[in-house]
Amino acid sequence: MTENSEESKGCILMLHGYKQSDTIFYKKTSGLRKYLTKQCNYELFYPCGQLKIEAHQSGDHTGVEDQPDTVDMYSWLVRDNTTGISKISNDDSVAPLLKFIEENITTKDKKLVGIIGFSQGSCFTSILIEYYSHLKMFENLKFGIMFSGFHLNDDSILQKSEKEIIEVKEREDVLNTLHVMGTLDTVVDDWKTVGLFEHYEKKYGSENTGLLKHLGGHYVPNNKAFLLKVATWIDNSIKEKPKETVVEIKRDEKNREIPDLDADLLASIDNLGI
Repeated sequence: MTENSEESKGCILMLHGYKQSDTIFYKKTSGLRKYLTKQCNYELFYPCGQLKIEAHQSGDHTGVEDQPDTVDMYSWLVRDNTTGISKISNDDSVAPLLKFIEENITTKDKKLVGIIGFSQGSCFTSILIEYYSHLKMFENLKFGIMFSGFHLNDDSILQKSEKEIIEVKEREDVLNTLHVMGTLDTVVDDWKTVGLFEHYEKKYGSENTGLLKHLGGHYVPNNKAFLLKVATWIDNSIKEKPKETVVEIKRDEKNREIPDLDADLLASIDNLGI
């Protein structure tokens, strides 16, 4: 599912939460979606998780959405029914998403500039940044926004089987990340979202990492004041940062700094015979 806009500034991947789907998340983010596409000219893509959740299954710490039993619901992570631990899977989770990006964005000469995830989708956003953003399809990626996000424990970041190998490779450039939390969220604890924020603050620096709070619960707000803050942050994130100018300090044989005189001034001094 996609939401297109003319003269796109770039593509944004929208990752739904646990027990949601592309269709559900598309509706729940109507305010954000319309603002980013119509006001800001971004192109939004809504993929769907491939791991179907049966209606009778109970939720876990990844956040359960209150959906009717007749609605198809999905997950991005593989849940171990014995231990209750959620794991990433190359074959069942990541590979289908990478194929979606390849078919809908990369092969059409579009640029993926950002990823926005909600709850478990935020967790999966973090996984993509940590383990997969070195891939060529993510070369234009500038930012990640994580609503009600959390970080899987290191012991939980496991493959579904030993045959699946995750290559841990750091991307060369820095990413901007924004971590959004509702002060009334009773599904994902505050400390989990703050912990994810602190992880990226340490990884990419405080100047590239933001924490934004809203006076709501476990959802993506749609009020205009909030949307303006998010949109402004996104626009600032995709701007090319000016490169630092390296100034060479010249010194004499006694290590004293020599003033940097321009060519015209030097010529004038030379004409005076000094």
